[in-house]
Amino acid sequence: MSANELYVDAGKTSLDGNEQTTGAPITQNTTLGSGVLGIPLGATEHTPKYGTLGLGFSRYQGDTDDSVGTIPDGHRRSIGYGYALTPTIALGYGLTFYDDQLNTRQADLHSHARFLHIFGAQYKASQKLLLGATFQLGVGQADAEDYTLRSDGLARPREYLFQIGARYGVTSGAWYGASRIRFLESPSNFEEVSEQVFVGGEEEGYETEFSVGFEYDSLEVVKPRIGVRYRYVDYTFERENARSLSGTVNEVAGAFGLSFLLPKLWDAPSAPRLDIGLDVGSFARGWAEGRGALILPF
Repeated sequence: MSANELYVDAGKTSLDGNEQTTGAPITQNTTLGSGVLGIPLGATEHTPKYGTLGLGFSRYQGDTDDSVGTIPDGHRRSIGYGYALTPTIALGYGLTFYDDQLNTRQADLHSHARFLHIFGAQYKASQKLLLGATFQLGVGQADAEDYTLRSDGLARPREYLFQIGARYGVTSGAWYGASRIRFLESPSNFEEVSEQVFVGGEEEGYETEFSVGFEYDSLEVVKPRIGVRYRYVDYTFERENARSLSGTVNEVAGAFGLSFLLPKLWDAPSAPRLDIGLDVGSFARGWAEGRGALILPF
């Protein structure tokens, strides 16, 4: 990155499933948006002399047509820094602060003190092959409250993620591939709860994911892309009333997108870009997410 770059996006997710207590079909719709500002420090024609600083903010809010009025709501603030040690090796670190809330008419789960540490490395093996690896560590706490019994508790969620990825350029575009494994645990002292309250309990699990995709870049102003992802989830709830939620899930998801090169509107080092994407998956009774993004160099 040789110039400041602003990335803004907005989207909507729709997830269909069945309510745990009644078995009735339900849908959760969530709107989301984010903004990221990339600032090269000591910019040169190619690699920033002192690295690149990133600042980000995201927000989401949803609603669910279930019997208890579930409302997901939250925002996240991020800061990151990346530095190229050599022309072929770069390292980066990012920190994200979570403020997530899941509220119903029966209970409330508020993750107001959670932090995600992200460590990344990138290696340019050749002109065609780019390799990367990421480790994520999430720590913090979440408060849960049962309105019916007027009881509350504290959970301490932990998250560990390892991911590797690669990009291989070919004449007509580039192939992308990634693999990751993620571990989650949430020890809690929240024991006295109503039968219909499932948040804030003792829970743990892991998921593995494999994905591959291709982006075609031989056209002058548009780059179409397509990808597929397989995910396996194994999750366990220890609390008595939530044990029926434990189990495994196999999911296949597809991703489709278009990236457009827009006319330059000012004296910027490169042209702005418009990106639109659609993801669909088989989790629960199916889900879909559509997003649009604008990338503005200045």
